[in-house]
Amino acid sequence: MNDKLIGLDVDTLYIVGLALDYCVFYSAKDAIGLGFKVYVVEDATRGISPEGISNAKQDMKDSGIKIIQSSEILGSSGQFLKSSSTIILLVTMLPLFLKDV
Repeated sequence: MNDKLIGLDVDTLYIVGLALDYCVFYSAKDAIGLGFKVYVVEDATRGISPEGISNAKQDMKDSGIKIIQSSEILGSSGQFLKSSSTIILLVTMLPLFLKDV
């Protein structure tokens, strides 16, 4: 997937989905390790346990991952405000989209 994103000139990822303290967490950590700017859209995720969510959020913040709300990337009309060099990854659905890539 890294090569595909680089080929599309993507440098920033907004990660949403299930579960914040597992799939979202590990996807975000992998992405920051590959050099992407990473944002986790907290109100577009759900976690498994309160303790796991708290630990994952702190670890992500410590790693340079920004935890934001959807209002920070959506205009009042619901339009995406960021540039074309960004992409939103819906973690729970990602394998379905990458199956044929």
